[in-house]
Amino acid sequence: MKNFSWNRYVLSFALLFLFGIPCFIAIAAEDEGTLGNGLFSNAFYYLAQVIYFPYLTAYKLGVFSFIDNLFFLIFLNFLTGALFIERMISFFRKDKSGSEDFNELE
Repeated sequence: MKNFSWNRYVLSFALLFLFGIPCFIAIAAEDEGTLGNGLFSNAFYYLAQVIYFPYLTAYKLGVFSFIDNLFFLIFLNFLTGALFIERMISFFRKDKSGSEDFNELE
């Protein structure tokens, strides 16, 4: 992780958090049967399946039954998701010389 960018990491975490709030509400509405047929509500519900994938799915299966705080797992999910996004951006942003910045002339 030699080209790690804290700015991209914090931005990825903030975007996951901002998208996570309506996704969490959509999950709760689906569980109660009040989600409806709206485009955005269903889009957020299906986006939640992607955003909350590793930890929430494992929590539902009982893997993390020793952790009582679901919000801690969601926070942990956002941290690892932001790390994954930052690493993918870093990987695809490299040019042929190995430099991360395309505007850098050396």
